[in-house]
Amino acid sequence: MQQKVYYVTSNRGKVREAKRLTSHEFTLIKIIDRNAELEEIQTFDEKTVIEHKAQQAWQAVQAPCLVDDAGFYLKKYGFYPGTLAKPTAISLGWEGIYRLIDDDNRVTIYCRICFTEDGINFHHFRADTDGEIITPPSLELLNSRGFASIFRPNGSRFTYLQMAGKPEANEYYHRTKALKKFFTWYEDQLRQRGITADDDGYGSHNDSDE
Repeated sequence: MQQKVYYVTSNRGKVREAKRLTSHEFTLIKIIDRNAELEEIQTFDEKTVIEHKAQQAWQAVQAPCLVDDAGFYLKKYGFYPGTLAKPTAISLGWEGIYRLIDDDNRVTIYCRICFTEDGINFHHFRADTDGEIITPPSLELLNSRGFASIFRPNGSRFTYLQMAGKPEANEYYHRTKALKKFFTWYEDQLRQRGITADDDGYGSHNDSDE
């Protein structure tokens, strides 16, 4: 059997992305969807933010689980907004963030995955994508589709929004890259433990996905 890992998030799109990867490339792992809103503490320290989320996730499922946290850094402002990207976007709106860039449109977007099997030991996997913020085709599109409509990764002709569903998205999406790092590591851990697809997975839970 595949090894069960709970993806604790309120975003169904993230879960679909993880399941797509495990169904094609990382077949030792079975992603289980656990819908939950996790508190995000306000600090610039990435590890502190995500380990707090991972502790909440463990309390919710009491089984191997992962959480993620994403943000971006505007080169002009150093380490801002980073982990505070979400409240900054809520406060300023995407149009307000676009107006912040002025004469330096360089940006790095990142995703950090945190995995725990016991609620005590935490494993981190981080990936980022450098790129630039471009002029939005319209403020309506910017306000409705947000960062994906104005972020163009270095080396691509397309924004995140334009490459959605295309094969090249796997090369550039920060969350996809972080998930692949975790899945690669975890499958190696499972094989070192002598676990194969024919072995039993972790204990069962009453989830609709199982």
